[in-house]
Amino acid sequence: MGLKVLVTRPVDPCGTDYLAERGYEVRFAPSWDEETLIREAADVSGMLVRNDRITKRIMDAAPKLRVIGRHGVGVELIDLAYAKEKGIRVTNTPIANYTAVAEHTLGLLLDLAKRARETGLAFYGGDFEIRNRIRNVELAGKTLAVLGLGKIGRTVARKALYGLDMKVRAYDPYVGQAEAGSEIAMAASPKEAVAGADFVTVHLPLTAKTRGIVSRELISCMKDGAYLINTSRGDTVDEQAVVEALRSGKLAGGAFDVLHDEPPAPDHPLFSCPNVILTPHNAAHTAEAFQRMSLHAAMGIDEVLSGKPVTWEVKL
Repeated sequence: MGLKVLVTRPVDPCGTDYLAERGYEVRFAPSWDEETLIREAADVSGMLVRNDRITKRIMDAAPKLRVIGRHGVGVELIDLAYAKEKGIRVTNTPIANYTAVAEHTLGLLLDLAKRARETGLAFYGGDFEIRNRIRNVELAGKTLAVLGLGKIGRTVARKALYGLDMKVRAYDPYVGQAEAGSEIAMAASPKEAVAGADFVTVHLPLTAKTRGIVSRELISCMKDGAYLINTSRGDTVDEQAVVEALRSGKLAGGAFDVLHDEPPAPDHPLFSCPNVILTPHNAAHTAEAFQRMSLHAAMGIDEVLSGKPVTWEVKL
């Protein structure tokens, strides 16, 4: 048999087939808790992981482990410092799901502007006259602030510009005006980006610098009646500050695909906010994106284990 690869959660078969066709023995974990992964990883050379916490204990239990292939982009659940210390390489799939997440973001943007949740629930309840009590918002000519101009943020910005006739302002410390293009106004700080914007959308990776970046202070800089969207990582947003702003009217509404705790508690205060749309961290869950994430994660594992140049390696 070939080298063993542990797949921690169900993925599209195209990735596991890719590995099997290249001679790897693919093993599927029966569950993804730490103790199970410690037991299952004992003799594997690669791991294909989704939203799993890969700890020191797991890596210590896998002396043959050479590569962790992340099915997705974010790697904050992997102990990268310890992986580097152990000589374990980490890959991810940065071009696999950006279209899916960008489209989901734009769907939330449209739903907020058209107040789809409020009007829909009222109408389903027999209240046809809701049409005369609620006024929607047109997006053409409105300003969208994009925090984070990576692949997802840039795709959202482009579609908002050319598909919805919006104005776009963005903040990203690693992207200059020349790279962003003339139609996106680059701001020098998050505060400058959100000031006066009608909608704010977050597309930042979770790092020490971005944790809680959407704070009370940043919300206070937003236009009264602005809308907030987050499809990046839950911990980039101070949820309590957001709830307070929604209840006070500082924010007219919000849409969140990610939260601090997932799954959230049934009594999470955002569930009781009528001007909020919540989705269960499924922005990237299109059939096409799942196929690409599975295949690209498998390709990264094979590239490391077969000694090929690695296309999508995470810098440790």
